[in-house]
Amino acid sequence: MRPLIILFAAGFFVSVTATARTSETTITGVVVDSHGRPVSQALVSAGLRGRQFSVSGAERIVIMTDIQAGRDGRFEFTTTEPISNLMITATSSDLKRGGRLEHISKKDNVIVLR
Repeated sequence: MRPLIILFAAGFFVSVTATARTSETTITGVVVDSHGRPVSQALVSAGLRGRQFSVSGAERIVIMTDIQAGRDGRFEFTTTEPISNLMITATSSDLKRGGRLEHISKKDNVIVLR
């Protein structure tokens, strides 16, 4: 009887692992300045939209990952979170300009730094 239970548990684990892999989503995009030119090596932060708000009324963000865009401003990351739960922001490498992505899609996102 025990080997059957262990076999079932191992089968369940494999099933759950396979399900988790299929729910991964790759998000791609580019960071540009207000003139549409790529921003080299911008810092891109992806986080979960908080359901809480700060005292000032700003939505709180839980940062999941920070990545650096390439020289051409392009970025890519993979997540298991639903796109609707994400918030993506970017900051220039000199930290003087920033932007936020309001509507996220899987491909061709554009973050404009102001």
